[in-house]
Amino acid sequence: SSSLPSLCHTFPRNWRGQRIAMSSSLIHRSGRDTNHDSSEKTALTGTLSEKTCRESPLEEHVDPMSKIFTPGGLPERDPERENRGEFQSTLQYILTCIGYAVGLGNIWRFPSLAYENGGGAFLIPYICCSVFFGLPILYMELIIGQFTQCGASMAFRHYFPFLQGLGWASGVMSISIAFFYNVIVAWTMLYMFHTIFLGGVSKWSSCRNAWNTLYCESTLEDDKCVADLAGNRFFNGSCINATFSTNLTYANNFTAMGPAEEFFVHNVLRAKMEFGDMSSFNWPMALCLVIAWILVTLGLWKGVKVLGKLSLVTATTPYIIVAILFARGVTLDGADIGIRFYLLEPDWSRILQIETWRAAFTQACFSLSIGIGGMLSLASYNKRSHPCYRDALIIVSADSFMSVFGGIAVFSTLGFISKQLGVPIDQVVQSGVNLAFVAYPEAIARMPWPALFSILFFLMLFFLGLSTMFGYLEAFVCCFLDQFPSLRPKRICVMMTISSCGCLISMIFCFSAGIHWFQVLNDFIGAFALSAVIIGEIVLINIAYGPCRFYRDVRAMFGKPRNWFTNIFGPSGWYVRSAQFVTAPILALIVLYASFDRDRLSFGKGVRKLVYPDWVEAVGWAIGSFPVLFIPLLAIVNVISFKRNGQPLCELFTMQPEHPAIRYELRAPNDPEPEISKGGSVKSQKSVKTTRSD
Repeated sequence: SSSLPSLCHTFPRNWRGQRIAMSSSLIHRSGRDTNHDSSEKTALTGTLSEKTCRESPLEEHVDPMSKIFTPGGLPERDPERENRGEFQSTLQYILTCIGYAVGLGNIWRFPSLAYENGGGAFLIPYICCSVFFGLPILYMELIIGQFTQCGASMAFRHYFPFLQGLGWASGVMSISIAFFYNVIVAWTMLYMFHTIFLGGVSKWSSCRNAWNTLYCESTLEDDKCVADLAGNRFFNGSCINATFSTNLTYANNFTAMGPAEEFFVHNVLRAKMEFGDMSSFNWPMALCLVIAWILVTLGLWKGVKVLGKLSLVTATTPYIIVAILFARGVTLDGADIGIRFYLLEPDWSRILQIETWRAAFTQACFSLSIGIGGMLSLASYNKRSHPCYRDALIIVSADSFMSVFGGIAVFSTLGFISKQLGVPIDQVVQSGVNLAFVAYPEAIARMPWPALFSILFFLMLFFLGLSTMFGYLEAFVCCFLDQFPSLRPKRICVMMTISSCGCLISMIFCFSAGIHWFQVLNDFIGAFALSAVIIGEIVLINIAYGPCRFYRDVRAMFGKPRNWFTNIFGPSGWYVRSAQFVTAPILALIVLYASFDRDRLSFGKGVRKLVYPDWVEAVGWAIGSFPVLFIPLLAIVNVISFKRNGQPLCELFTMQPEHPAIRYELRAPNDPEPEISKGGSVKSQKSVKTTRSD
């Protein structure tokens, strides 16, 4: 009989974190009976005992993938993980990750950041941050999820129970973002409904609607007045003769509002300018929000098997639509103004400013959804030898492509409206929500076939938002079910409960002050907490676990580099090592600094600008810091749990028996190769623990 522990068992609970020096994994045998001649036996370091697994009493419950091994000798999947689900194909998995990473920020945030930070010059710090921070940290999260085969809540516990709260912090942050992110999906649904059934394009290009105020100003309405010889300006519902400028809508200090802005503020949001005004409820928006939560729940109803199939549509459609908008945008009159302003007139001096690098780093971090647990959770459904390094390269490339390509589509359209209005383009460019729901719709209203391009644009935003929502919700659900595996058979009930609670919480955004709460959560959720989680992950892997052990695990999954190129640029090459353990910590500190160095929170601009009071800032910091509280909370919970079970507290700072490096006895980096006896068993060594207590 073998002296090695079975694949289908774990080490005893009283393991105290001694260095494992048995072998680089377990010993692979030919599977023949030990009575045969020893010359017919093999003892290859780096694989597992097939005989041991066949003799396991749990054989009837073992996932077939647990009997298939990685190039480094680990089982592709742990036996008890078979009920977690898996993607049907690599394509579905990659598209799901791309759909999760590529979101609304690629369309409305990146173009404005590029404009504000030197135009084309901004691409240099952005690409540097993506290559030397985004890619390595994304790859690290994919490795953690794929190696441990579980979501964020349990993955970090396997490494160090004291830092298990990192996983829960990322999960709570993910669901917190989902609360307000789904509101944007509801807005896109409202715009599509108005476009298809209520003549929406004419609604946001006209000042003759019930929600318009006397301050509504539209150059299209002015042109109609001139054409009808009724005056040269439209004001308060009628044409008048006026001599002052018609460009007030885009001036820095103004009282007038464009019809697209009034449509968004007074009809879609039905917002009031007081933070505490909860006097009215927006029922159309609430209905769209309920539908949005139902769609997200249905998408995750059966786990990643259905999610992967949906991603074939939700992740690819935005690229098709943005290509159409790009082709239309670059052919518009004045498109060259926007493109030149966006890329071809770089301000190289901005590269030397810390603000530019902070903006580039923050965008790379948010855009790739690093530190929120979603990528880690999605990777946990893969087999261990899945080439996640290749996936990380594809995800970063697809995300960067959408940012740059989508930015050209947006700025070419803004150049068109700049020429139409006869104003400088910097008076047209807006950021964030206003770019997507005010500036771009107004530009669409001036195009040929405005209804068609309106539907395409908001359908693109809808799919971008929906596919990202899938990732946010799945991250929390995976976190929850891995922590409480007994609830996995009741996944549907868990999904319905979480979605129902999320929908109820999101209803706060349907009140007249909802947009102000949206601003608070959008600014504070994922700022300080995201920085804390990312730095915590880097500390855990860089210091607590150690780069040598981490890349020992990587080589156990993928094998050793085969040539000089993979030794430098491969999954365990020098490039990714240097980026993860040198560059990434430095850049992470910049993000932490960026979390505190921020402008005062406000809404609107010009004379209508509302600067929020100090107590709102305090509420924002409290909400934004809430996920971080789970780090010390879970540390306290595990301290109590270990004391109750009679385990030494020092085990809080060591790998647990469930960790694959312990479970499959990967040799510590500096330990010698095990000696193999003639009988095919491992010779006893002082540094080797070969026995298990019952």
